[in-house]
Amino acid sequence: MARTREFDEAKVIDIATNLFWKNGYAGVSTQDLIDAFGMSKSSMYGAYHDKRNLFIIALQNYRKNASQGMIDAMKGDKSLKETITLLLNNIIAETVGDEDCKGCFIVNTAIELASHDHEIADILRENRQNIITAFSVAIQKGIDNQELAPSNNPHAIANYFYSLINGMRVDAKIHKDRSQYAEIVNVALSVLQKA
Repeated sequence: MARTREFDEAKVIDIATNLFWKNGYAGVSTQDLIDAFGMSKSSMYGAYHDKRNLFIIALQNYRKNASQGMIDAMKGDKSLKETITLLLNNIIAETVGDEDCKGCFIVNTAIELASHDHEIADILRENRQNIITAFSVAIQKGIDNQELAPSNNPHAIANYFYSLINGMRVDAKIHKDRSQYAEIVNVALSVLQKA
């Protein structure tokens, strides 16, 4: 019979996610995790095996909450322009309001680990593809609803918005001027050719 865990697993994963998000993989030691969890080393290793495995669990936890929220927002019944405007404004509010300047855990991980960790790179590529697909579907819906001209290329525009969002998240780690980000949103929306 499996032993029940003597800790709140959701709380532990949230703590790990925030530690890795703020400090990166290399910036968090196993001892940092144990101290933050308030559990023994044997309990942590018994539950999560090692720091790297726990990092992957934390990354997937962040992805489930952040990326899935973005994907779900694009499936709503608002117009495409309203949807993208809301999405970009939410990202601005989130990143500009981030006093710890953590940026995006996904982007941070891509910069720190993707070039030399193939498993993590695969997770990030899958996340990228899921978001680009959601954008592409939303843009195609905008074309089908005659909000956008048929000359719009959904996949190319989806790639553009994905890259724009990542760039904004990196930039907001050092630059917090909301008015300049509002200008970026206006320019970004201008790439959508109207019907």
